[in-house]
Amino acid sequence: MDKIYLSFPLTKVLHITDLISLNRWKHSKTHFYEGEKHDFWELLYVETGRVLVTSGKRQHILEKGEMLFHQPNDFHAIHTIEGVYAQTICSAFRSDSPCMDYFRHSVFALKTHELQYLQDALNILLREIAPLDANTKDNPDVLKSLATAFQLIRGNLELLLLNLYYRDEKSILSEPTYFRRNAYATNIAEEI
Repeated sequence: MDKIYLSFPLTKVLHITDLISLNRWKHSKTHFYEGEKHDFWELLYVETGRVLVTSGKRQHILEKGEMLFHQPNDFHAIHTIEGVYAQTICSAFRSDSPCMDYFRHSVFALKTHELQYLQDALNILLREIAPLDANTKDNPDVLKSLATAFQLIRGNLELLLLNLYYRDEKSILSEPTYFRRNAYATNIAEEI
């Protein structure tokens, strides 16, 4: 008897198309950035301290462990508050995935595994890409060899976003998919 294998089409729910920047910033006690706006997404995570963030017409005080998203073409600015140093991780990227609407004007307290994705992306960049000088960054052979590093960075950022998106019970899994997934788990258990 031939064995029957189940196959599941893999739909890409979220895709980052371009990485514009990924940085760790140390902000002085009196840091005041007047702001900017641009045509791509930006996330801001607070590692230490507290910051006041303007995002569009809203203002938020972000605490250590919190992350906020700036949607494309939204004016945003950042200020340290209460005379305290702050350290942040900021990533700017492009994505035209419909699920990015979920992140508009959103603030999240990151869980440990979610923060790890962000830290891994930054560590790969610092280890593999940041040491390159201006001459080597334009070398096609160097860029080709860095393709894996860039894919790992994108993969970690996408995993971070997908985990945040998945938190919401209205997110990716519709009821029929959920039942198919449970049926698949039952089939595996029966075979073992």
